[in-house]
Amino acid sequence: MGAYRYVKRLVRGITFFMKSYLVEKPKGLDFSLRQKSRNIITEGNHGYALTQRKAFDTIMEKIGVDKDDCFIDIGCGKGATLYYATNYDFRRIAGIEVEPALYGIARRNFKQLGIPNVELFFENAVNFDKYDQFNIFFLFNPFDDDIYIKVLERIVDSQHQNSCSKKVYLICYGASPVEYIRQSGNWELTDEFLDYVRVTDVHIWKLIRAGRQANLSRGSWGQAPDSVETIVDCSS
Repeated sequence: MGAYRYVKRLVRGITFFMKSYLVEKPKGLDFSLRQKSRNIITEGNHGYALTQRKAFDTIMEKIGVDKDDCFIDIGCGKGATLYYATNYDFRRIAGIEVEPALYGIARRNFKQLGIPNVELFFENAVNFDKYDQFNIFFLFNPFDDDIYIKVLERIVDSQHQNSCSKKVYLICYGASPVEYIRQSGNWELTDEFLDYVRVTDVHIWKLIRAGRQANLSRGSWGQAPDSVETIVDCSS
């Protein structure tokens, strides 16, 4: 690790630690502290680290958000990105998390905040079958590349089966299989930038719907399934 990255990481760690213990914990919240190995039990899973709020806002500005957009964070961890998303006019906001410890923290965070419009799925992202209900996909290096690619294949397949012509964005924050995505022919790179706080790359891709006739019906957008968990309804 270069000296610049080391210093940035040290400063970031101190900042997150202070924010966690001085701001979040007194409110019963836990967003800032990373959790990369403790209680992480799923093979290939990279645990949790905090997405930078400024970087998230920059991404939202670049893609534009409207009231019909449905956002999902794949590997949402403690839920910080979902919390940021509540400041935007999304129709739906959801996260997938396979780690029991991180899923539990996310549930407690949103229950403590009393935010009603966030959904959590306790599930393996490779097996998730509701990608067709979303059009903004966010991933912060949640797992190894082989899993990442399988998830991307599921997303593409779900969108090709979807009758809705809504724009579809893939946001890759941090490490991602860039060459695979580029060579797949399914995605067009619309923007990329460096998050100077984390010193990490951000890639924004848009799904290419070549050969498909646009269907202007809403399809399944915004229709929450009965089985999904809404945070304020959690009983524990």
